Amino acid sequence: MSDEKKHNGDPAEKQLQAEADLKVEGSEAAGEQPEEEIADETNISTEAKETEAELIVRTPAEAKAILECALFTTNDALPFPKLSKLLNNMDSKTLRGLVQELQREYEARQSGLQIVEVAGGYQLATRPVFAPWILRLHHHRTRNPLTPAAMETLAIIAYKQPIIRAEIEVIRGVDSSGIIRNLVELGLVEVVGKKDVVGYPMLYGTTNLFLKTFGLKCLSDLPSIQELKEMFKIK
Repeated sequence: MSDEKKHNGDPAEKQLQAEADLKVEGSEAAGEQPEEEIADETNISTEAKETEAELIVRTPAEAKAILECALFTTNDALPFPKLSKLLNNMDSKTLRGLVQELQREYEARQSGLQIVEVAGGYQLATRPVFAPWILRLHHHRTRNPLTPAAMETLAIIAYKQPIIRAEIEVIRGVDSSGIIRNLVELGLVEVVGKKDVVGYPMLYGTTNLFLKTFGLKCLSDLPSIQELKEMFKIK
């Protein structure tokens, strides 16, 4: 090979290199990932799946610790099936026993925290007796309490749901559109469907936040009308 060829390179090789460069530029412009990056991401995904598959609950104490971590890291009530799946599909009897053990441990040490069953799941919460101290710390986050009219409307929806606005207003005797809108904005009430009558008015019902706010496991935990009469001494 002559010195000129060594210096300038083979024309055929130059053409191949130019075509390769164009392919790379075209794939980058189209948003395609280089093969090396795709391979790396595939390896990471595979490693994550393998790591997840290797997760083993070794002892009941470890299972309780995992439950405690899960409850601590979420603001929502964790439903029983989700906790069971987290612990490698642990059977319900064993899982319920572990939750009850944790509840007793919190109670025994007079902790400021408790594990409560609410809104169809379990949640780590502060004890009501310490509410004044929490409010002192987070005074800027306090909300205005519901007005008597809002509480009345919310009670009607809770006991009569699903219910349309016209039916609420018949019971209350006044326009309730503004109060219903406010309850929806607060997340305590939501539209659950439409009534199959002329105009198809919206049906309202309570939310999971309603259950959490009032410490209810489910709607069946609402006191009966008779219990309310006895509570407020209504004849």
